[in-house]
Amino acid sequence: MTPSSADWVCGTCGSAHSGLAFGFGFDAPVWWSAASEDDRAKGALNADTCVLPVGEELHYFVRGALELPLRDLPGEVFTWNVWASLSPASWELTTAHWDDPARVELEPMFGWLSNSLPYGIETTNLAVRVHTRAPGTIPAIEVDPSSEHPLAKEQLNGITLHRVDRYNKIAGA
Repeated sequence: MTPSSADWVCGTCGSAHSGLAFGFGFDAPVWWSAASEDDRAKGALNADTCVLPVGEELHYFVRGALELPLRDLPGEVFTWNVWASLSPASWELTTAHWDDPARVELEPMFGWLSNSLPYGIETTNLAVRVHTRAPGTIPAIEVDPSSEHPLAKEQLNGITLHRVDRYNKIAGA
């Protein structure tokens, strides 16, 4: 099926869909593309995790779902699939429990949002909490609720379908 101008192709399943997309995401943390070719060659990036050496220091990232509740559709969400940095200790804890069903009991871990979202005010380096979920499910990313950033307010208060439509237009979906 060839998508029409009203259709979009899902980056996950590769199928064409019509209507609004209820999520967008990033293949890597912003720092990956900003890193030198040499640092990327020494690093590792897959669909869920990233290790990036910068000089003598290693930086760790995990992909997660930053969900915004939809006020127009109670129980539904719009999802930004984003990357968050983790400290070395949090990285070790995360990888030690990667396939462990009990990982859902881990305390949320502090991180920094590592992608730039279309908010007019930069989102990279917003404080977040990474909540691990069951194996096979990416972590939930929670923006620090005390933040005055519009993204934090949207996560707390929800967004409308009009806002989802705006994200679709920005993304070209």
